[in-house]
Amino acid sequence: MLLHDPPLTRRTTLLGAAAIGAASLLAACASGSPVGDNEPAELSVDEQAAVKARDAVAQTLAAVSATSTARPGLAVLLNPIAAMHDAHLSILDQGESGAASPDVPVVPPGRAGALAALHTAETQLATLLAGLAAESDSGQWARVLASMSAAIHQRLPDLAPTQGGKP
Repeated sequence: MLLHDPPLTRRTTLLGAAAIGAASLLAACASGSPVGDNEPAELSVDEQAAVKARDAVAQTLAAVSATSTARPGLAVLLNPIAAMHDAHLSILDQGESGAASPDVPVVPPGRAGALAALHTAETQLATLLAGLAAESDSGQWARVLASMSAAIHQRLPDLAPTQGGKP
């Protein structure tokens, strides 16, 4: 009896690759040399990138959540973006805990102001992730970060106001 696997979508392929890359990175981090009790551990370039990415994604997710709470009419638009950031955090948080709590962002007044602030925050996050990918030592880790950046770029048009002032 032949069983057919369901077709892979681009999203499941990217998330699977990201999870494999993150797991590989964490395994490499865990197998590092032991550190003395009084000697601070130096993080590799990729480990530093993971911490920066995790903190930046958490901060941007906090901004999305605060905007969704302050402007309930935007929740339908922002829920998929929040879900994307949650998925990214689940990859970045593998094996790590103790991330800094994000600052509670101030949501600008008005729909256009709130969307503009989120557009700026998302653009900055995508740029940061792309830069971290370019600096990565591991090709797998670079692909994980680059795919996160690309996913954010795909959501940016949703946050840009059109001629009528509404997305």
